[in-house]
Amino acid sequence: MSSPALSEPYSDQHTTTAALSSNSTSDQQTSPENLTAEPDLEPVKVRRKPIPSKGHKKSRRGCFNCKRRRVKCSEQLPRCAHCSRMGVNCEYPAAPSRNSSPHPGAPLRSTPMALGLEDLRFFHHFLFKAYPPVPYGSQATWQSLASMVHEYDFLAHALLGLAAQHLTLTSTGDYSAMALNHRVTAMRSLNETLSKPCATKSDGDARYGTILVLMFQASCMPDGMTDFLITLRGCMVIESTMAGFKDSSFKDFSRDSYVESFRQLITCPPDLAYDETVLDEISASLRIIGPLCRSVAELRYLLHLERIVQLARTSVFEACLVTAGTFSLTNKMTDEEFASFTDPQNYSAQILLSHFFVLDHIIENAAMGTNCFLYSYTRAATLSMAAATSTSMISSTTTTAAPAPSCTTAVPDKNGFVPPDSCNANYGFYPSWEWNLVFAIAFAITTFVHVVQAVVLKKRFCWVIIMGALWLCICFVLRTLGAFDQQEMIYVVVSTLLFLLAPLWINAFAYMVIARLIYFLIPEQKVLNISARWLAKAFVAADIVSFFVQAAGGSMLADQNDAEKARLGQKVYMAGIGVQLAFVIAFIFVTVAFQCRLHRLMNGGKLQRSEAWVRPLVWTLFAVLGLIVVRIVFRLIEFGKGPSADNPILQHEAYQLCLDAFPMLVALVVLNAVHPGMVLKGPGSSFPKTSWCGKREVKTRNTAWFETDDDARQGYPLRDRGSESNVESGGRV
Repeated sequence: MSSPALSEPYSDQHTTTAALSSNSTSDQQTSPENLTAEPDLEPVKVRRKPIPSKGHKKSRRGCFNCKRRRVKCSEQLPRCAHCSRMGVNCEYPAAPSRNSSPHPGAPLRSTPMALGLEDLRFFHHFLFKAYPPVPYGSQATWQSLASMVHEYDFLAHALLGLAAQHLTLTSTGDYSAMALNHRVTAMRSLNETLSKPCATKSDGDARYGTILVLMFQASCMPDGMTDFLITLRGCMVIESTMAGFKDSSFKDFSRDSYVESFRQLITCPPDLAYDETVLDEISASLRIIGPLCRSVAELRYLLHLERIVQLARTSVFEACLVTAGTFSLTNKMTDEEFASFTDPQNYSAQILLSHFFVLDHIIENAAMGTNCFLYSYTRAATLSMAAATSTSMISSTTTTAAPAPSCTTAVPDKNGFVPPDSCNANYGFYPSWEWNLVFAIAFAITTFVHVVQAVVLKKRFCWVIIMGALWLCICFVLRTLGAFDQQEMIYVVVSTLLFLLAPLWINAFAYMVIARLIYFLIPEQKVLNISARWLAKAFVAADIVSFFVQAAGGSMLADQNDAEKARLGQKVYMAGIGVQLAFVIAFIFVTVAFQCRLHRLMNGGKLQRSEAWVRPLVWTLFAVLGLIVVRIVFRLIEFGKGPSADNPILQHEAYQLCLDAFPMLVALVVLNAVHPGMVLKGPGSSFPKTSWCGKREVKTRNTAWFETDDDARQGYPLRDRGSESNVESGGRV
């Protein structure tokens, strides 16, 4: 009813009260006592009340004017006889409904809802066309829910809002303003109601049905993507507040029943041929989005979309069922993940959602056949969602002061390759999976042989060379996989780091072997007045420093999305590799001095060890150090030219394979052929594992032995007499 009608009862009551007060005052003035006490006052003529005719039946359906005047109303429509005679507006109270009785637990409305003709049209449209189509066959549930609108304002507004929005999409009229008004009113009223617990089953059904209707209305709104996800999450919250959800009318509205309803709607054969071009374009677009995803929720959503695309290639039937269950993915996120995922400024998540809704629309239309008319209204909303996302991104990029990009994003081929000058290019060349597989197998074989040799010869320090070989093996396994998926950043980053850092293990192993040979073969256990122990510690420590410097530079260099960071990483890596080269050259001079001292001992016949594998091992170590130098020089030249298109080394994979991978493979193989364990065997072949007190005791004992033993004065080695027992009792080998 209109607002003037709502104010009439208050006016009638006020007027009646005034009349009663006036009558009471008149009675007091005309009483005998008053006439006696005040003879000067003229008697007031009292108007007699009309006597009702005999046989009169009382009625409460008279108009407000007759009730105020306290006269019998003729109850004629549209105006009674008294109002017609007096020329005033005649209004009757609303007639109570005889067909429905109030529910014991039904809440009373404080503000009656005013309905217009358009609202009646919306209500009719909801009952026959606009009710949510899923789960399939739930029309009776929605019709039963619609019969409760007279008890719950929020439910009535929600139904009218969905119908108005649906009618906007399916007709030529624009009812979006009315739909939004009903939606806001329903949400405000529902929020007030949620502060109270559900008293009856009807309360729970009304609340749950309202949030479902609001969710489907959001799916019809052009900018309702975020609202759809929020209301979908709200369904889970409201369900948790319903104590008797198992007895609810919506007990079958579960995820499984939702998927099962799609199974009934799908009419296409399971082996329906799908347009491969559409799937290829969607898959290529997802590969471009991949590097932009940062959070775990985004990556999980991306993997789910890629799975749907793969299923669509084989069975649209299964893809449609998986798509139906994908809507609940956001309900499994934490509050922080959901807030970040639905943030309008999180463009990667917005793009993922747009891809999902477009993919859902395409697959449903292909799978449902003649039943696709149930979702025909979603086409406009889906396209509007995608357009709004792209428009928001374009406006954001145009308002920033960032310079225009110097590259373009290309569509990858089936293996993910794009031209090297593209923004999404991870390789400057087309990787050869055949050659990468060959190197992966070769490094796997040499790794296995090194493990066997370390176990058989009982040389624990060989774990260093095993790490270098294993890293190179893993590197080329990842490069082989990356050749088939060149947009996968994890393959690029990890393989690049392993490729750059693995040779440092081989370098450190050469340092350790030379130091042990000096300790084992040279009587004074020193070269260039540097003891073997300090020689090993100094050069291995320098190699470790170079390792961390190169690791820091390599990690920055592997980030292809930040050019400034990549240039800084290039400089840091070149500094680390320059330090490595300086120490390698210095160590080569130490090795030359060791070779000269060893040559004099062997020519003088003073070498007490077997000479069979000494010379081959020394020349093998020279070869290994030379190969490391070749590899370092190649890397300096490669990074010295910078990551420009004029650098031919970055445009051809053969340079990396021939001047980096192959030298390291040769170094590992020659160390297999001439293993240090063939020479370093027996007592004194390893540094003894002693404590600080033990070292002082050994030094004192060796000094006393040197002063009393004539052979020691002639140049024979001073070594720990307990080294043999140390090795036999489990000391370091």
